[in-house]
Amino acid sequence: MQNAEKIVSLQRQKQIKMETQQTENSEERIAILEQELQKARAQLAQANMKIQVLDTLIDIAERQGIKIRKNSASKQ
Repeated sequence: MQNAEKIVSLQRQKQIKMETQQTENSEERIAILEQELQKARAQLAQANMKIQVLDTLIDIAERQGIKIRKNSASKQ
């Protein structure tokens, strides 16, 4: 009977070790995903800023008489 208890104990220890590794892997994965999300947000903010700058540049150029935007109301 003692051997059976040892086997069960070893199986439980193995299960606990696997669960711990899965938790660590999950925590690692979450940390990586959080870093990727932060990087993506920074890239999005930079892209939005670039769009705003370009729109402002186009607005200024059009005030100076340079036509840049297509007139969607015109017939082709």
